[in-house]
Parts: sequence; C-alpha cells; structure tokens
Amino acid sequence: MRDDIHKHVPRPPKVRRWVQRALREADRLADRSVGALEDAVRDACKSEISGGFLRGLQRYMDIDQANLFGVLGGVQSPRELGGNGSPMERTILSDCQRLTASGRSLREAAQDAIADALRERSHADIRAAEPVLLPTRGPEAYRAIDQMKADVGKLDYRAIAAERLGLQARQPRSAPALSPDENLLGPSGGGR
Repeated sequence: MRDDIHKHVPRPPKVRRWVQRALREADRLADRSVGALEDAVRDACKSEISGGFLRGLQRYMDIDQANLFGVLGGVQSPRELGGNGSPMERTILSDCQRLTASGRSLREAAQDAIADALRERSHADIRAAEPVLLPTRGPEAYRAIDQMKADVGKLDYRAIAAERLGLQARQPRSAPALSPDENLLGPSGGGR
C-alpha cells in the first residue's frame, strides 16, 4: 500500500494524520492512533462549535427555568445563543432541546449532545476514509479501518465535551509506557 494514501482522504489535516497513524502498524501498536483521533476531535470541536454558542449554553445552564418545552424551548437557532449556525451547532441544539424536554438537566443534555455530535463526526470521517483505503484491497487498509473504529470506541467524548463546556479541566495525555525489557527491533506479537 502506498505510504501517502492518507493524503487523498477528503478531510482536514488532523483527520488525515489519524488515518496515517491507523495505517502504520508501529503507530497502531503504540496506541498513537487514539491520540491522533483526540487531536482531530478537539480540532473539529474548536472549528465547528463556536465559543459564543458554548457561552450561550453556559448562560442557560445558570438559569433555573422550567417550562413545558425545557430550558431551551424558545431558542430556534444556534445564532440566538451566539453561535455561527454550523450544522454541528444545529444538531447539538436540537439534541439539547429533546433531552431537556424529556427531563434531563441542561448540563447533562449539553454534554451528551456535544459528545454525540463529535462521535458522529468521527464515524463520518471513517466513512470518508473507506472509499480511499478499501479499493486498494490491502490487508493494511482493513486493519486501518478496524483500528479507526476501535479508536472511536476508546475515546472519551464526554470528557472532551465537559472540557469544552468548562465543566472540568483538561486531563494531560500520558505517553504509553515502554518496558525496558521490550525488544523494539524484534517482530511484533511477543516473538523472539
């Protein structure tokens, strides 16, 4: 398989880096692809969910308002909260309204809605990578797609959403530990 095939995935550079890390066996074994996914998700969060929209949600979180349609019942557009009206903001707003109308607190609803929108974005990135990788029919392409799906399952989207909402501080990412007895030049899978 070509080393630069990840460059043909029609997604932002950080998503292409995630695809690249999923394609490389060494990066998969060192769990670097999850870190690349986290970087891509944080980038998408910053670019598609405006600070004004998040501040607007936070203002509503502080209001103790109960009505028939929930706290955000009268809000028709993300622009009313200070957002830019991106598709992701519209999805988050409608999910928040649905969840608060069913009795959830706005804090939990916003965190879940943002996490779900970001997770769905990651699934869309995988769907965008499949037509580029799978026609090669190489075993590495199938492993990369499987790795990307596993990465989505491992990443804590709720924590990223809570950080973006200001509900918790960002946790530092730790590097995977290396064993001093590990043979880094030998074959993978523990063989000697």
